[in-house]
Amino acid sequence: MQNPITITCAPCCWGVDDVKNPHLPAWESVLDEAAAAGFGGLELGPYGYMPLNADRLGTALNARGLSIVAGTIFDDLLSTGNRENLLRQTNEICALITSLPRPETHPGQRFIAPYLTVMDWGHDERDYAAGHSGRAPRLNAEAWAGMVDNIRAISELASDRYGVRPVIHPHAGGYIEFEDELDRSPPTCHSISPDFASTLVIWTIRAWTRSRRSGAMRTAPTTSTSRTSMTPSTSTSWAAASASLRPAAKASCAPLAAAGSTTLLSANCLPTSTTA
Repeated sequence: MQNPITITCAPCCWGVDDVKNPHLPAWESVLDEAAAAGFGGLELGPYGYMPLNADRLGTALNARGLSIVAGTIFDDLLSTGNRENLLRQTNEICALITSLPRPETHPGQRFIAPYLTVMDWGHDERDYAAGHSGRAPRLNAEAWAGMVDNIRAISELASDRYGVRPVIHPHAGGYIEFEDELDRSPPTCHSISPDFASTLVIWTIRAWTRSRRSGAMRTAPTTSTSRTSMTPSTSTSWAAASASLRPAAKASCAPLAAAGSTTLLSANCLPTSTTA
């Protein structure tokens, strides 16, 4: 028997990305509809969308039987001049999510939520080329190293001060999107110490990409599925997809494991238990 999982979502399922957009749905409406759809929780969404007051947000979540499974950094990770802003967001978000009741932990779960999802965003030249690899500019080695330094600073703060596990989320319109960027190993990953909790989900996404291209998976696994709408056939296909992915995922994660760092088979990539 497989271990249970909790299916969660994110405000982006309601089109929430740029908090300056005046047409976004109210955050309370997103919580209402997430609960009505049968989700067990959701990400916090972009900085400034949901209130940063733990009492106010916690009351709203408890009333709907929801939890926050991850905070979200959805910002320019490229610019070194944005470091102070990124760390301010990290401090405020991690302080909030660690003040809220923790999401349920299932038997066999390897890593305790909440996490911090880190996404690059905010570059017109990439935004307009989202999904079109041939049109999208790439970062040179210096710019890539600067982005990794920003990610490392965020990760160290989240992990060392708050005990929150950071994960990278490749996102359309950011500078971590296409296969060659997923294949682009961070230049300093081998200097990560054994107790450094920064997690690079890129390796698992890479394995998924290759498995899908090879025909092992015909559709992308997703967490954006209601618990109440899952049919036995859906659950079976998820299990089959996960089983086909695990060997490749483990192979891709091996270099980080050998370097002494920790890796996470994200629920965004493996929609079954995280025991393998």
